[in-house]
This record gives sequence, C-alpha cells and structure tokens, in this order.
Amino acid sequence: MISFEPDPKNLKLLNQKAKSKNVLVYPMGVSNETKILKFNSKGSGGSISEDGDIFVPVTNLDDTIYNFKPDYIKMDIEGSEKNALYGAKNIIKDLAPNLAISIYHRANDLWEIPLLIKELNPNYRFKIRSHNHLALETILYCKVDK
Repeated sequence: MISFEPDPKNLKLLNQKAKSKNVLVYPMGVSNETKILKFNSKGSGGSISEDGDIFVPVTNLDDTIYNFKPDYIKMDIEGSEKNALYGAKNIIKDLAPNLAISIYHRANDLWEIPLLIKELNPNYRFKIRSHNHLALETILYCKVDK
C-alpha cells in the first residue's frame, strides 16, 4: 500500500501506524504536476490553499507510482481531487484501477469528476454513495469490468 500525506501533523501519525502495516508513505500531496504549493495546516482538514500557512511538496501520480501498477486509488483530498486525477491520467487510461473519489468538497465535482474520468477512460462504470445523511461524505466509485 502507498499513501501520500502533506500535513506534518497527520504525517507523524501516519508514519507511526504505517510501521506495522507495510505502508510506503510519501511525505507530500498529489496534484497534476510536481511543485511546491501553499497548504493550510490549521483546523481539522488541511488543504492546498492560496492562504496556506506552510509550503508542501506535491507530485503527480503518473510520475510517482505508475510503475507500481496500482489497482485501487482512493482520494479524499479536500477539493484537490480534479488536479490529482489529471496527474493520474495515464494510470487511469492505461491501468484502469478501481477508484473511490470524494465528490463533495466542491459543488461542480458532482458532475465534473465523473466526466473527467469518463474522458480519460470511457470503460469505467460509476456508482455514487453518500456515507452521511447530509451528503457530506459523497464518494464516486469507479470500476472497469476486466
């Protein structure tokens, strides 16, 4: 298993858990390209933000994990899902891993993310599930029959 975590507080906790779970942890976020971005580390859910209080490295998944041939990708990255999906376009197109993508952080994500994934690989089938009665945890599940 591979995990990415840009938030220093969460990274410390993840590294403690990962030791016994055979998890490779990258101390960075994911986006459409490799660069340094501002990150808001205050509050309960950190996120990439122009108003961020720290700088964090981000990478794209195609350059970082393509050769691992991932078969499942889960993203709940506080509104950065679309950029991260652009950074995984070759993985989605060539390898068609199962996907679980949060689509509740931005209103347009509800339709823009499924359209983006369908554009990258038209073979995906979709299911949407809300894991909270207020639709605050709405996930797009994507699968290709192989």
